[in-house]
Amino acid sequence: MKPAPSRCEPIHRLTLSHGYFPRSFTWRGQRYAVKTVERAWTETRAGGVVEGYRFRVRCVEGTFELLQEAASRRWYLVSGRAP
Repeated sequence: MKPAPSRCEPIHRLTLSHGYFPRSFTWRGQRYAVKTVERAWTETRAGGVVEGYRFRVRCVEGTFELLQEAASRRWYLVSGRAP
């Protein structure tokens, strides 16, 4: 079993649904297909400046929380556990 990430880890080869919602991603060399986006929310700081977008997604392998930084548009795995 792969350990849970201790901090945000980059994820790669992300595909999107409707140009916005995560559909699949690669983490630590394994591809994960998103079955359901359970929750999506925007993170803002004082003054309403958008810092990023978070998604709680369910895959066959488990539930993961993903983050897209607004400024860089890079994606990260924030939490989750995988086999």
